[in-house]
Amino acid sequence: IAWVLFACASGGRRRSEMRDLYWADMTLAEEGQGALISLSDTKTTKSENDERVAVRGRAFEYLMAWRERLCVMEGDDALKGPIFPGIDVWGNVLRTGLTGDAVSDIVAKLITRAGLDHAQYTSHGFRSGFLTAARDYADQDLLASDAARLLDE
Repeated sequence: IAWVLFACASGGRRRSEMRDLYWADMTLAEEGQGALISLSDTKTTKSENDERVAVRGRAFEYLMAWRERLCVMEGDDALKGPIFPGIDVWGNVLRTGLTGDAVSDIVAKLITRAGLDHAQYTSHGFRSGFLTAARDYADQDLLASDAARLLDE
């Protein structure tokens, strides 16, 4: 759930961007109510641009709960790896980020748990869904251009 909330709350991140996030890329806010995460190279930006996204609210709470769980599973070494590491069939935490297939499996399971037909939804849909939601809420002072900027489009 932390992956889904973070992907949506940070402007509809691409799967590859999520895979390439490491705990070392995160700076906690002083008041402990959020974090800034530096993005590595994305499809449209390069890391030297120092592109950062904020994570707050429920997405931040779930991210911190995920961090705590990883530390219980792997100790502090977990914080040297990716924020969303792969986990093998035996439950071992990998040192690489989630694969696109793993993300698709997670999304399908969550959609099914929500009582929906997972065949109608994809992990790629987070990005397009973000823009759709932005358009739908445009009358609430969120302009489509602002949404596009969040997506680095």
